[in-house]
Amino acid sequence: MSEEHEDVKPLAELLDHPDQDIEQLMSLIEGFEEMDYPLPNLVGDSISLGHEDFKETLKAFWAALKEFLIGLMDSLTTGTATLRVANIQIQEVAETVRMEARSARGTKGPLVAGRHIQSLCVLYTPPKSFSDVINGLRGRRDVLSTYLNYVDKTVSTGIRDMDRIVSNIGTKMDPNTMKAISDVLYKADPSNALKYALRTTLDTNINHYWRTMCSSVHMLGNQRLMITNPVEAERYDLRIAGLSTLRLDRSALTPRPLPPTVTMQRAGISTMDMLLDQVEQTGNVIKAGLEVVGHRQRLLKQLIKSLEQFEQKASRQEIQGITKADVQSILGVSRILAQWSTSSFKSFIGSTLTSMRGAVALCEDNLK
Repeated sequence: MSEEHEDVKPLAELLDHPDQDIEQLMSLIEGFEEMDYPLPNLVGDSISLGHEDFKETLKAFWAALKEFLIGLMDSLTTGTATLRVANIQIQEVAETVRMEARSARGTKGPLVAGRHIQSLCVLYTPPKSFSDVINGLRGRRDVLSTYLNYVDKTVSTGIRDMDRIVSNIGTKMDPNTMKAISDVLYKADPSNALKYALRTTLDTNINHYWRTMCSSVHMLGNQRLMITNPVEAERYDLRIAGLSTLRLDRSALTPRPLPPTVTMQRAGISTMDMLLDQVEQTGNVIKAGLEVVGHRQRLLKQLIKSLEQFEQKASRQEIQGITKADVQSILGVSRILAQWSTSSFKSFIGSTLTSMRGAVALCEDNLK
């Protein structure tokens, strides 16, 4: 049974019992961490065009990389059914709360909220009012929209261009091919594509490499979207392909403790509506992001097919003028494009759903 089918089974069991608490769906989401696959080594002497065993060496190398790419491709859809249903469930609960608020009598006294505090904090600071949560959810949605636009358009374009370049490599290496590949890498690099959306926060020395760390604003759930890339990276230097990373990270290396409850002033119906509107709008962004996953999978599948044909020609040494560095760069750039296409996709959506549920729970508590 595939992982997708294994995911659908517990989901179907929940749907058979509509009175089940939505927390069970959220517990499924929490398991969607980034899938880990063995990463082939793209440096050193793993590939040598002059080696007598070059064909077998390249074949083994490609087998490992192919497994890695297929794993990334398959990971795009594993669990997305649960994310879709959780989004629908949260929207339904939000609409129910909105309707109940119309007939609810005003509750006196301060609101003491004790559910989903983690999902409503920004930089480990609990919200002091509904306005904090409204602004926080709006800010998280803005970063999520920017991220989804990047993976769905910018990186997808890079994968499509890479596939075209690789499939057009014939029996003689075009001297312009590697420059075209480096252009693809540069345009898709998150530190270039997202430089206006994320702000540079600091430079740091990691393992003797100076790297710049860029991040989004701190978001609800004590998270931020992080980009790490070499400060001194040359635009066309394919040797460092893959050093730029994009990931959803904690707001601080050492999380600060949070209070068990938060006390704030109760909100009126209009304020609750504003928060529930943010939940609805964020849900629409997630829905759109999940609908195009299949397109990204198809692009990756086609790239893998083109790379396999390239590997066969390279292993038979049928490409005149190609070098070891060319082979490494073609495979390496393809690998990093696939990683950028999938990195943090489900964890970002899953944690956003958790913050959405926290916002709805706050409205529920406001009516008690």
